[in-house]
Amino acid sequence: MKNFTTTLSVSALAVILAFASCKKEPEPVEPVTPTPSGPSAEAQLKAYFLTNRENMKQSFTKDASTAFMISGTKGTTLNFTANSFETQSGAAVTGNVNIDLIEIFDKGDMVLANAQTMANTFGGGIEPLISGGELFVEVSQNGSPLRLKNSKQIYINVPSFGVPDPAMGLFYGDESRGSDTLVWDQADSARVQGTTSGYMFFSDSLRWINCDYFYSNPNPKTNVTAVLPSGFTNKTCKLYISFDGMKSVTSFYKYANGKYMSFSPYKLPIGLAVNFIAVAKINGTTHASITPSTITNNIEVTLNTLSATTDAQLKTDINNLP
Repeated sequence: MKNFTTTLSVSALAVILAFASCKKEPEPVEPVTPTPSGPSAEAQLKAYFLTNRENMKQSFTKDASTAFMISGTKGTTLNFTANSFETQSGAAVTGNVNIDLIEIFDKGDMVLANAQTMANTFGGGIEPLISGGELFVEVSQNGSPLRLKNSKQIYINVPSFGVPDPAMGLFYGDESRGSDTLVWDQADSARVQGTTSGYMFFSDSLRWINCDYFYSNPNPKTNVTAVLPSGFTNKTCKLYISFDGMKSVTSFYKYANGKYMSFSPYKLPIGLAVNFIAVAKINGTTHASITPSTITNNIEVTLNTLSATTDAQLKTDINNLP
């Protein structure tokens, strides 16, 4: 019996070892790229930016027949003269009016509000801007937007958060591409003056107002392509480009087959250090990725996989970029 048991044990062990040696190693798991589900993904993304803008608004109530000043939480002041407003049909306005103000001074808010620093040029192209501060100013009465009278202007002061740049000029928002998309037009006769702590200027327009100048770089410029993760399109994923060391967040408007592309005359200078920021909404949750890169000739950048995040974390991550 003793010899039989030993023989059986050895045989069983051999079978077990043989079975174990035949087991396959587990296949490596490929990372899954989250993709938007359903036709509502595009609507979610549009609503996301508009909601963010609403959340940024500061509201004030003032008497339209008197001169008044409002002060934003980030240091902007706006001075209005008495009887400055009229209805869209030209009727004089009396009584209380509501003033909404948005102040955008950092890259995180530029992305969350979809207020990138891109401007129309007089030659019909689009070029990047360096921002000294973006403002949204809307005046309304009983829910109806008002406008400034032809003879009226707003006297505006914005902080510079450093030494004021003498190159700053005035730009107005062009929303003709849609309420969620913003490009800028340079004001023909605008004059911006630097002060010890910021910029002061007069504006004869409401809504989007920007203190900027066109970005210039002597290096040769090149086309740039950014490849979206699989499953995304320009309708479900928004692309931004953050310029290192500059208060500038731009975008590409040309798109085909899963790729965002630059176009003439808007090309990026070779040697420029940037971060590509992709933002999407997936089942109501914000997803984003940040892909660092340095521009080389005809570069094609594959964007990192988007991951779930919060708006507060996304803003922090963007503001921590160079």
